[in-house]
Amino acid sequence: MMATRLLRFILAISAITMLVQAAFAGRMLAGDVKSAALHALTAKVLVLLGGSQVLAALVLFLQRRCPLWFPWPLSA
Repeated sequence: MMATRLLRFILAISAITMLVQAAFAGRMLAGDVKSAALHALTAKVLVLLGGSQVLAALVLFLQRRCPLWFPWPLSA
């Protein structure tokens, strides 16, 4: 149960971070220089969240709580 909640939380935070990164990209294209650094920071956060998603999916798989195909799309 804990790994399922953790994966759902990570997925929600990932989706929000993706929206924030898109907003920073738009501001960067509009000429805001400070948004470039924030865009880079959110990119690093997204990479860490992606790795966390894969680990949480593997934990679920090893606990036999998700099908075999579930971790593969997250690792791509």
